[in-house]
Amino acid sequence: DLESGGSWWACNQAGLVICLTNRWIDKPADETKISRGHLVRDLIQAASLDEVRKLLSTINLQAYNPFNLLVMGSQGAFLYTNFPRPYEIGLAAGFHFVGNGVLEEDKAIKSRMARGTFAHLCRDPVNAETMMAVFRQTLRTALPQEHIPPQGFNVSLDEYGTTSSTILAVSGDSPPRLQLYFSPDNPLRRSYDDYSGLNLVMR
Repeated sequence: DLESGGSWWACNQAGLVICLTNRWIDKPADETKISRGHLVRDLIQAASLDEVRKLLSTINLQAYNPFNLLVMGSQGAFLYTNFPRPYEIGLAAGFHFVGNGVLEEDKAIKSRMARGTFAHLCRDPVNAETMMAVFRQTLRTALPQEHIPPQGFNVSLDEYGTTSSTILAVSGDSPPRLQLYFSPDNPLRRSYDDYSGLNLVMR
C-alpha cells in the first residue's frame, strides 16, 4: 500500500502467511482510523501463530475499521476479526472461504460457488501448477453480474470491482516454497505475472 504504508498480505521466513480483507458493514469506513494494512505489516514480524495471538491481544483493534484477518502457518490456521468485537475462529485443515463478511462457510452464494470450484483441490492429489492454473482460469472468466453485490469471483462493473489480483500458494515441502502470481489490474484485462521465480524460500 504505497498510500498508507501497509499491506493486504505478507509472508515471512518462519513460514507464516497473513492476509487481510475489509469487513463489509453497510456503512462508509471511518477515514480517521488507522489503515488496516498496518496490522499485516506489524503482525508478520511474529515467528508463530501464538506470537501473532499475543500481539493481537496488545493492540487496540477498535482503532481499525472492521476486518477479517487470516493467519496461517505450519502449526495450523485461524481467522480473526474485530467486528462486532475481537474474536478468533479456529480453522481445521481443508477448504475455507474468507470474504468480506462473516465466516459463514456455505451460507453465502459466493461461498457455495467457491466450494464447488475449488474444494476438490483439498481432497484430490494435485500438483501446484494444476492448482494455480485452476485459480488463474477461474479469476479470468467473466460471469453474468446482474445483481449487487455481484456473485462472481471477478467483479467488473463501472466504477466498482476487482482492481488487482494476487494468487498465493505455500508448498508443504521442507523447507516450504512460495508460488506467487499477481495482476496489477483486473485479470480480465491483464494477465497474471509469475513472481515465483523470486525463489523466496521460507524456513
